Amino acid sequence: YFSRNRYHIFNKETGEELPPAAVTSDMLTSGRYRVRQDNGEGNSLGRLIFRFPNNFSIYLHDTNNRQAFKRTNRAISHGCIRIEKPLELAVFLLNSEKTVNKLREAIGLPPLNSSVPIEKKEGEQLKVGIQRFDPSIPVVIDYYTLYPKPDGGWEESPDPYGYDEILLKKLEAF
Repeated sequence: YFSRNRYHIFNKETGEELPPAAVTSDMLTSGRYRVRQDNGEGNSLGRLIFRFPNNFSIYLHDTNNRQAFKRTNRAISHGCIRIEKPLELAVFLLNSEKTVNKLREAIGLPPLNSSVPIEKKEGEQLKVGIQRFDPSIPVVIDYYTLYPKPDGGWEESPDPYGYDEILLKKLEAF
């Protein structure tokens, strides 16, 4: 499974890669190891990921499963948020044609303008590093299972993460 899906296990302290057969579930849950999937075709997070500070390890990301956007029930993630048009979001956020071109080339697309050269060595994999925005761009994520309708009443949505039960218990204890 690890080989087929291009996953690797690393010791966080030493950076050493370990063969999957040498790693136990206790080792993985200890917090001393990390699992990483190679970039590129088939990566679960797709070609683009937008990381931002939060306490829940939630990110906005592309997907390798474009069909997921056609589903009625799209609660198929581990908490991250799949973006249907991540390249358009990246172009909106970036303010540099050179950076947009580097991003496009890194994901296998031609640059928007070939007059802005990309500095790349033969055989080098292009990566677009962390982009800090100034001023910062806030990311607000709301989770509603009941939402007020404009005409009165409530629109009810499923609670795939079970937060309603947790909230209800806390309210009852209050």
